[in-house]
Amino acid sequence: MTSTTSTIPAKPGKPTIVHVNRQHIGQNAKDGGNRPVYTVKCPDGRTRYAREVTFEGRTRAIYNGAQLRCGARAWLETECDITLIDEMSFQDAWQAV
Repeated sequence: MTSTTSTIPAKPGKPTIVHVNRQHIGQNAKDGGNRPVYTVKCPDGRTRYAREVTFEGRTRAIYNGAQLRCGARAWLETECDITLIDEMSFQDAWQAV
């Protein structure tokens, strides 16, 4: 699989949310895989996965006792542009063994 880089543009009033995917970390440890561990909820509703995320502006780290619909209990929120390194879909991410 080739490395892909993409930019998620900022969308005022609609934050991009990034969290660590514990399931991918566990699977990587179990089978030696290389699944991307960052889950990115884009302002347009898409979910992408990446091995590295670069934030181009202010970003908040949030833990407030609540959880997101996906189950994440701590996450990063930003309304700035972000760059995803080794970005892929769920299907590609799960097969990155």
